[in-house]
Amino acid sequence: HFINADEASIELLTWSTRTLERYCEATQDSHYPVGEAGVWADALRQRRPVVMNDYASLPHRRGLPEGHSHVIRLISVPVMHAGKVVMVVGVGNKPTDYTDTDTETVQLLANEMWRIAQHQRAQQALRASEAYYRSVMRAAPVGLAMGRDRRHLDVNEAYVQLTGYPREELLEQSVRMLYPSDDEYQRVGRELYPQLERDGIGHLTTQFRRKDGELRDIQLSAAWLHPEQADGEIALGFLDVTERERALRLVRMLSLAVEQSQEAILITDLEGRIDYVNEAFIAVSGYRREDVLGRNPRFLSSGKTAPAVYAELWQQIVAGGSWRGEFINRRQDGTEYTAFAIIGPIRGEDGQITHFVAVEEDITERKRMGQELDAYRYRL
Repeated sequence: HFINADEASIELLTWSTRTLERYCEATQDSHYPVGEAGVWADALRQRRPVVMNDYASLPHRRGLPEGHSHVIRLISVPVMHAGKVVMVVGVGNKPTDYTDTDTETVQLLANEMWRIAQHQRAQQALRASEAYYRSVMRAAPVGLAMGRDRRHLDVNEAYVQLTGYPREELLEQSVRMLYPSDDEYQRVGRELYPQLERDGIGHLTTQFRRKDGELRDIQLSAAWLHPEQADGEIALGFLDVTERERALRLVRMLSLAVEQSQEAILITDLEGRIDYVNEAFIAVSGYRREDVLGRNPRFLSSGKTAPAVYAELWQQIVAGGSWRGEFINRRQDGTEYTAFAIIGPIRGEDGQITHFVAVEEDITERKRMGQELDAYRYRL
């Protein structure tokens, strides 16, 4: 019997072949509590070998289940490991009484059985671990590699696709072959290994040059493969973030373009509440950003723009169209200015309108000059 780690439950491993064939027909649960075990479990309870040469006379015997082989005498020995009972082995029904020599022999056999069982368990665990490792390597959608001293020990198919190199051209080769320069190769080493030493894991962004010469942005993650052994083997994951980085660069570029635009730009939600204004809007209106976010742009109205203009504007943009026209607005200091605006919807990936954007130009000076020119022409 194997004894579980809590020493409170037992796992029946096996009976001998002869016992099963000739003596025992009882059915027995493979797992059961120690408290339900018979006198043979005294070896566990007392943590020493027990010899019962007259089973029938034992006052604390519990009897035997139906079909169990008849017991005349019995030896039960515990196997100890790390201070705990890990296995109990019993033999029974010797024609004569068991002796100390019998007990020593059974104990030696039990210890050897435990050694063999442990070896088999280790082999099974190793096979299971290797199968799991191979399954993960095959199924992972990102590049995976195992390395030591910055050389490839193993790589998966996703890594082969990422780098463009056949597997055989990667194994045992230095990862330097993938970096676009010595400086980048050295930088990654300088930044990654201190993280591993400090935290056991490391993350950074770098670039790989594929076999075809194409540069790819890579998110690299690493961890010690056997942290308890300090053998230097590392598990590495590689995620191609090239498209993500391009999208982020585009977003940053567009954000800068909007923020630095000479035209005032504001974005509202579907209810007309302001979500964003750029620096040009702040300069033209005189309002601080925190004073306008969440408000409806109607606070800019001077009262000199006809209500019909706002009604037409709203009708067109809600329907998905755009609107062009002029407003007479009022700054925070009370002065008025004329704004030429283009207002339209912003749509999400599903085509639904999510926001509205207004691009406004202060045309006050242009209007004044036009009016003066018209007056001059009239006098002529």
